Amino acid sequence: MAFVSDHDREVESLNAALHNAQENFSLERAQLQSDISSLSKQVVLLETRLEEWRAKEMEMKGLHEAQETVLLGEIEQLKAELSERGDIVQALNKNLDALKVTYDMLMAEKDELSARVDTLIADVNSWDNQIQQLEDHLRQLRIERVELIAGTESARKLVDELSWRVKELEREVERQRVVISDRAEEKREAIRQLCFSLEHYRSGYQELRQAFIGHKRLPILAS
Repeated sequence: MAFVSDHDREVESLNAALHNAQENFSLERAQLQSDISSLSKQVVLLETRLEEWRAKEMEMKGLHEAQETVLLGEIEQLKAELSERGDIVQALNKNLDALKVTYDMLMAEKDELSARVDTLIADVNSWDNQIQQLEDHLRQLRIERVELIAGTESARKLVDELSWRVKELEREVERQRVVISDRAEEKREAIRQLCFSLEHYRSGYQELRQAFIGHKRLPILAS
């Protein structure tokens, strides 16, 4: 009887342990099911989000490819423009070199022209001085012309007077020749003196006559 009792107690203990184990298992199973349900929801949510992300990724990939295509096209266009601008810059550099050469030539011509202008200015100043001198000389000639015209009458009177005096001297010579006809030596001396006087008056007459003729021509030329 004692053996049966121990066996029963052991069975009861095992049953109690089994019951506890079953309860614990039920609790754990319920918890696991709850966890599985929660995880399943999370999995569904994550799968949904993953699909969304995949869709967005595809969309972004399409946009990226489209943008990449556009950017590659723009890059090629920019490369072409850059190459074209490089050609333009090269051409402009050549033109700039040509312009520099032209500029240097123009500056040289400018310096040459400046020197010529300075020379011409000096020549003009010299010509101005010469013209001024000529104008002064012309003014003086006009004054002399007026003076000569004014003095023409007096010069003419002087010539007439000298002509009269020469004729008087010639007549005096003739009278003296008659007076000293008998005295050869005295006659020759007197004739020499008279001829000297006559030549002196004739020389004065010729000088005045030439001066009168020259004065008479000058106003005509000056006019």
